[in-house]
Amino acid sequence: MAKKASGQWKGQDRRGSASQRGYGAPWRRLRKRILQRDLHLCQPCLSRSRTTAADAVDHIINKASATADEMITLDGVRMHFDDERNLQAICNECHKAKTAREGNGGKPKPEIGIDGWPLT
Repeated sequence: MAKKASGQWKGQDRRGSASQRGYGAPWRRLRKRILQRDLHLCQPCLSRSRTTAADAVDHIINKASATADEMITLDGVRMHFDDERNLQAICNECHKAKTAREGNGGKPKPEIGIDGWPLT
């Protein structure tokens, strides 16, 4: 990613730096632990009997769903969203699909036809 004249990375002014968004050194250490715990295998793929290398670590209950005090409820247990029980190794394909579902209230985004109307 290229730097702007201001010295910030492109997009940084909108979203803040990785550290400002909670992805600094502590996250990188936690990410490494989760990938090791899950043997670098995508957990959603494994649940469908597929073996796929994991590229990322995902919040099972996403950060946007957390309360103001950064808490979530998973399986009836209240915890911080970065609790290891709320994290899973995930491949890029599964992560992209999950993020798309979460960004649209859990519903898949409709495919749009060449005419600009949703395909049914």
